[in-house]
Amino acid sequence: MNSIALSLVIAVTVEGIMEYLKTLVLAFQNKKYKKLVYYTSSLLLSILLCFLGKIDLFSTLTIKFSPAWLGVLLTGIFASRGTNYMGAFTSQLETVRDE
Repeated sequence: MNSIALSLVIAVTVEGIMEYLKTLVLAFQNKKYKKLVYYTSSLLLSILLCFLGKIDLFSTLTIKFSPAWLGVLLTGIFASRGTNYMGAFTSQLETVRDE
């Protein structure tokens, strides 16, 4: 079970990092500053909460990073994806409504 959970956590975390990079670069290039602020804020808030709560999903799954704070940082990225999925869903609803 742990290997399946670990695979999923790593996959979502890597996908999250790549999506953040793509979204932030495109938002900056297209001068969509509201989107840039939203995505950056959700990422930073999630990371902050994980650091304050000392939440490390990776150590729970027996993966220890060196330095130890890297697991907390990656957990913050993983956790922040939920807000961005909701934001993307909301954006699509607005697009459908405007058509």
